Amino acid sequence: MLVIARWVAREGEVEAVEAALQQLVPAARAEPGVLAFDVYRDPDDERVFVLVERFRDQAAHDAHVAAEHTRVLAIEDALPRLEHRERAVLDPWPG
Repeated sequence: MLVIARWVAREGEVEAVEAALQQLVPAARAEPGVLAFDVYRDPDDERVFVLVERFRDQAAHDAHVAAEHTRVLAIEDALPRLEHRERAVLDPWPG
């Protein structure tokens, strides 16, 4: 399972979103069902963060969403600082 999220920070909130991600990424990577958790930046717009999250299965994704560090750092801290957010949840193609 793959999740691709595009976050656009509000003006003046880039450093706070960066700080939340600096703590969230290593915590997420330590979860047993997380296969990858990477953040990319748009070189033309410092406010844009793209998160690429790969999970073993739906249960691993659900555990990540329920984790304390996800609640505190992403849901309560980073997300309210965003101007816009998009999210795609993808399953592997069997072909």
